[in-house]
Amino acid sequence: MIDVLLLSLPTKNMDYPALSLPTLTASLISHGYEVVQRDLNTEIRDRIMTADILSDFGTKVLPALARENVGHTRIYRHIRDTMNLLSFMDKEWSFVEIQKTKELMQRRCYDKVFNNEARFDMALCLFQLSRFLHMFFEMYVHRPTIFNECGVYDPIGEALNHLTGDVIRLAPRVIGFTILDIQRRFTLWFAHKLRQTYTGKIVFGGPDPSRFGEVYLRYYPFVDHIFMKEAEESFPEFLRQLDEGRDQWNTIPGLGYRKDGDVRVEKVESVNPSAVPTPNFSGFPLDRYLLPVLPIQASRGCSWRKCKFCIHWRTYSHYYRRPVENVVNDIEALSLAHGTRFFHFTDDELAVELGTRISDEILRRNLDIRWLTYARLEKRFDAAVLSKWYKAGVRVMEWGLESASQRVLDLMDKDVKVEHIQPVLEDAARAGILNKLFCFHDYPGETIEDLAITLDFLRYNTLNQKIRPFTAIRNRLFLLKGSILYEEAIADRNAQKFAKVWAPEGPFSIQADYEDTTDYGPKKKAVENFLEEIHKYMRERKIYSTDDDNVTMDLAVIDLMEKGYQVARTPV
Repeated sequence: MIDVLLLSLPTKNMDYPALSLPTLTASLISHGYEVVQRDLNTEIRDRIMTADILSDFGTKVLPALARENVGHTRIYRHIRDTMNLLSFMDKEWSFVEIQKTKELMQRRCYDKVFNNEARFDMALCLFQLSRFLHMFFEMYVHRPTIFNECGVYDPIGEALNHLTGDVIRLAPRVIGFTILDIQRRFTLWFAHKLRQTYTGKIVFGGPDPSRFGEVYLRYYPFVDHIFMKEAEESFPEFLRQLDEGRDQWNTIPGLGYRKDGDVRVEKVESVNPSAVPTPNFSGFPLDRYLLPVLPIQASRGCSWRKCKFCIHWRTYSHYYRRPVENVVNDIEALSLAHGTRFFHFTDDELAVELGTRISDEILRRNLDIRWLTYARLEKRFDAAVLSKWYKAGVRVMEWGLESASQRVLDLMDKDVKVEHIQPVLEDAARAGILNKLFCFHDYPGETIEDLAITLDFLRYNTLNQKIRPFTAIRNRLFLLKGSILYEEAIADRNAQKFAKVWAPEGPFSIQADYEDTTDYGPKKKAVENFLEEIHKYMRERKIYSTDDDNVTMDLAVIDLMEKGYQVARTPV
């Protein structure tokens, strides 16, 4: 018998592990509890991405689903896109070569992958396929017999059967699931199946339960508790009460539970930044991820928290920074334990002062590492700061630009000045840092002239190699419930930010539909023309694409280039 089994079910990535379960595992172990953690997402995807299963999947399983979903346009189109991708991969290279490329990446033989154009493209297709598989997992929930009906091996069912066997063998007192929104449907389905034989506690945590905790408890009786925000302190206290036979749930900050026929969620309290432990990745299949990158976190939340379109900062209880020595201790310990030089700072934004102090400590210890991070475009990122960060190992910085129009930035309350942006990007590029810019279009009040300013800015910096070609501008504004922008639009119908706003439908919906006050057509056309131009430029220059699916791939490619290897495709 163990105390806790922690699980992560299918998401859409298999490039590197998430941070939530390893941090919680480390906390629970430090309190004396026995924990087993599993990343079923990567275990299942690794098995699917083999020659025999890809063949069956593309020629039997997906065609069967396509026939059943002809009347569902979005689903049918996605199935057809996945079938076309698989057909292309098989005809262009063969599934045997696809599997070989995956295994070369898992063995970290990147010199044999990225120096060859065909292998490089196969690697990119692996990430694309991983993204496409997400909708299939959602369909599997409704048709878990689809593989058997097609007369082929079911890798998902086998993995879940093994997991159910592990539950019986380990007999955990508590099973905890971490959930992003894209994991919700599969996790709810499997937890419900598990409840039919498992009598212990089933608890949910992570960003999605932190947003919809009451919904989970109100509509899904097989969920016993939810943990809001961070759980490094609340989860151990929950277990202590179970040990002592108590159920004083109202004394545990951030805990959701049922009492007297009602759903209650206790107020979240701050976590002690100094008490956040070094992540423990035991039990994770680190040799099956496509990249040898580990996540690290120096701060939680956002120091600004005022951008009107954003709700991401609500993932945490508040903004706080961990002690610099603890952060670098984590990097050093994880590098030695797992033999990696690559790290991804998953902070919402790594602040100038904090990142500089971390860089000072990395340099003082003479650590040979490479890392990427998110940051705000602030004037304080001068040439000296960026040069120091580069010497400490940063190779990629992802900046939140959103728009290059000062008027639009002011509408967003970004607290960013356009006049400071270009010098920061040029100083970073001069230092050797790869810049990526997050943007979107159609913020309320943005004119076609404002959009043109942003597109011209992106074009100039792309063609002059100040930024990495990154097509985030394709994304139109997501109006999200809980954002300042949404609350303003709902509270003041006469503010004319939008011609009309429709509240999100369904208990788990946060995205609101909206209608512009002006014609959206010219903006859409301008963005499409720009993207066509940039994609042509990338094809001609043999620049490969990155997105959420392979965000850390640049680290591996840049590292090879710095070692003198020739690569078939380049990041800029």
